Amino acid sequence: MKKLLSFWRWIVGAAIVFGTITFVAYEQHRAVEKYKSHRQEYCSALTASAEQKKACIEDRASAQDYAPWWYILVAWPEGITTWAIIGTGIVIAWQSSETRKAANATESQAEISRRALVAQFRPKIVVRRMRLDPPAILYFDRRGDGIWKIEMQLHNSGGTVAHIWKCEAFFQIHDGDTGWSKDNVAFLYIDTPFDIAAGGKHQLDLSLPAERFREILANLRVDRELEGDSRGEFVADFLAYHGTITYRDDNGLDRDTGFSRNWNAPAAKFIPSNDPDAEYQE
Repeated sequence: MKKLLSFWRWIVGAAIVFGTITFVAYEQHRAVEKYKSHRQEYCSALTASAEQKKACIEDRASAQDYAPWWYILVAWPEGITTWAIIGTGIVIAWQSSETRKAANATESQAEISRRALVAQFRPKIVVRRMRLDPPAILYFDRRGDGIWKIEMQLHNSGGTVAHIWKCEAFFQIHDGDTGWSKDNVAFLYIDTPFDIAAGGKHQLDLSLPAERFREILANLRVDRELEGDSRGEFVADFLAYHGTITYRDDNGLDRDTGFSRNWNAPAAKFIPSNDPDAEYQE
């Protein structure tokens, strides 16, 4: 149906153009004949030689003065040329507009495809590895460099880049009875953005106050008897490193990765918490 309507529009347009040309040709012919008649009468009455009268009759330079007032709008070549220039300009403007629309449509489709790709292969930040370096007082004293730190390795297991823009983490002493934090050992805060490519890794280090941390480890209660517990079971205060990493995907969507790891001294490693509100990936 659309093709048929478009075909008829072309036919109607061609008919209008053909009719206008035919009508202008007819009016031009009438104007010329009218002018010749008037010119012949004028030249016959002119007192001049036969050659001058003949030249006067044959002069048709002003024949258009006898055409209708609107003749100049469609006359050849001035009128038709002007309209051709105007029409060409309109066609060029229309083509530019259609090209721009097509380009915008292509860009919009490309943007939709890009956003869908990011949504499907979204980034996902996980804490892949965490370790205390050195893992015990013995190694700290043996090494003798006065450096103690926690190394945490972030891994982007997703398919697109992750834009990390904030990280907050606490290394604390927790009470063995209640699990509540008793004292802060160190604090990590990062607000300088950085990127992790798909499949990439990035290490964040938390520097510890070396001498103070050595004292904390030395004085940490590991065999405190539970008050009022007839079974004689023991529970220890413990060290825990927990925090949140906030990152953004290429669609501007923010997500958090939470981590909570307890330090297991006998095993010399961090153990992930079983609390889903503390250890999670959105």
